Amino acid sequence: MEKTCCIIDYRDIPKESETNVRCDLIREVYDAVYSGYRKVLTGAAAGAGLIFLDVIAGLREAAKLDVVVEAVIPYRGRLQTIESMFQKLIKQCDNVHIFSEIYRKSAYTEHNRFMVDNSQRVIVFSDGRGFGETAKVIEYARTQGKEIRVIEINSICHPESGSHNCWLGNWY
Repeated sequence: MEKTCCIIDYRDIPKESETNVRCDLIREVYDAVYSGYRKVLTGAAAGAGLIFLDVIAGLREAAKLDVVVEAVIPYRGRLQTIESMFQKLIKQCDNVHIFSEIYRKSAYTEHNRFMVDNSQRVIVFSDGRGFGETAKVIEYARTQGKEIRVIEINSICHPESGSHNCWLGNWY
């Protein structure tokens, strides 16, 4: 059975946390690949989803990582976005799965559950609030017995102080 992990998107990544998010994503991707995961599902949303796609594109090219990336888009209309970064990065995906043909209020919750249900490991971003969609996803993943990895988005990477283990300059 192919081991799959998913990245649960978080839209509002503070600018000052982007370096930390990239560092943690690199660490999580390497850990997943070296732990035998060969497929990653992502919602490809603005924020963490697009940062992930940018990171994975660089790692696949520079480090020759053998991992399949599947975008799980909550509804077809999302593909029509004018976001140039989304349009560029969605082309880097091996597969694009449209979860719903039309937008409905529950589309994001249902698509997150789909990704959790089809993964053994769930990588989720948290701002530490303990409520909202992120908290619901974490609780759902727990009830499903999934391995949960949390990336805290409010910490800032200060490599010069040794407070965070990441690579600078060339991310890959």
